[in-house]
Amino acid sequence: MAIEWAAVGTALGALKTISEIAKNVNSIELTQKIIELQKSIFEMHQQMTELSDDNRNLKNQVEEQKKLQEIDEDMEFVEDGGFFIRKSEREAGTNIAYCPVCWGDSRKSVPLNPVSGNGFFRCEIHKSAYQTEAYRNQPKRPIRIARITPWS
Repeated sequence: MAIEWAAVGTALGALKTISEIAKNVNSIELTQKIIELQKSIFEMHQQMTELSDDNRNLKNQVEEQKKLQEIDEDMEFVEDGGFFIRKSEREAGTNIAYCPVCWGDSRKSVPLNPVSGNGFFRCEIHKSAYQTEAYRNQPKRPIRIARITPWS
C-alpha cells in the first residue's frame, strides 16, 4: 500500500509542476485537462483511503475471529452442572464456570457467580441457575424463620 500512496504523491507533484508550466501557455483546453487530471487523482486518493480503511477493518475482524476460535477450542462443556469451563483454567487449577446461554447466544464468556455452597452458580444476565451433583447431594439445612415480636 505504501507504493500506491507514493505514486499518488508523485502524481500530485507532477501535476503541480505541469500546472506551473501551463500558466505560461494560457490554453483553456490544457487547463481543463489539468483540472480533470487533478480531480481523477483526488478521487483515486479517496478510493485508496477507503480501501485502506476497509482492509484494516477486515484484518481486525479476522483477528477477532481467531481469538474467538481459540476461546471456543478452550471451552469444555461440563455435563454435571450444564455450564462451560476453560480447559486451560482447569489445567491451571482454576475452575471458573461460564454461562452456556451467554456463550451459545453471543459467544461471550460470562463467568457464573457462585451463589451458596459448593456447586451452585447463577448468571446475573439471564438469571439462570446451575447446580452440580455435589450441590444437590448436600444435606439440606433447615430454614430458620425469625420471629418478630413487639417485645424483641
